[in-house]
Amino acid sequence: GGVATVAMLQTILPFKFRSYAKDLWFTVICLVQKLLLIRSFKRADGIIFLSKHGQNAAAEILGRGVFGRSVVIPHGVEIDEQRTEETGHGRFLLYVSAFKPYKNQLKVISAFSLLSKMYPDLKLKLVGGGDANIFARVRKLISNLRLESSIELYGEIGAREVGELYRSAFIIIFASSYESCPNILLEAMASGRPVACSVRPPMPTKTFWRSTRPLKINGCRSCAACGSRKGFSPRVRAWASRMTKTA
Repeated sequence: GGVATVAMLQTILPFKFRSYAKDLWFTVICLVQKLLLIRSFKRADGIIFLSKHGQNAAAEILGRGVFGRSVVIPHGVEIDEQRTEETGHGRFLLYVSAFKPYKNQLKVISAFSLLSKMYPDLKLKLVGGGDANIFARVRKLISNLRLESSIELYGEIGAREVGELYRSAFIIIFASSYESCPNILLEAMASGRPVACSVRPPMPTKTFWRSTRPLKINGCRSCAACGSRKGFSPRVRAWASRMTKTA
């Protein structure tokens, strides 16, 4: 007999790329990925999805027969490697993610510009590589908003250094619009720090919801409101109050 084959969906973006149709090159890449994924799924004996959200997205294209030959296996992280004693001593917000259109770094920066007026010594640290064009736009926006002294761009760094930033951050941000099962969000939650998180699926599920605070990414003002003390639980507001007493 033949050898069984298994396909896996790691990113939901090829099924959701219409929102970025103005970017022709990005659209072409997503369309090619979508066609290749569909062909692989049709040929495979089984399919692995990282979330129910990804499985449902594939079923919209391929039909409900997908459910009978697929399984959901979410990402996981080693909690012992991420969580130590709760520190949160850093006076900064942290967003770890590749620089891509749907990761919304530009909106996060615009929101931070509003927060920085309320909390002048609050910093924002952006970690990740990715799209050079988005990175250039990020630098330009930082310059236009005169936030060079408040925003740090780290680029790609090692896992150990990322872990230290997670544990030291006051609040971690996750503002992506499209994900299948975001490993970065799982790492952020495992660090024990509060997370301001996108409300786009699959983030608003029971897996993530109890440890995160919803973050609407449609406008910078809603992002900023979520980052303010009023946007969080009493415990987080207490941390915010403690942090800003000497501001």
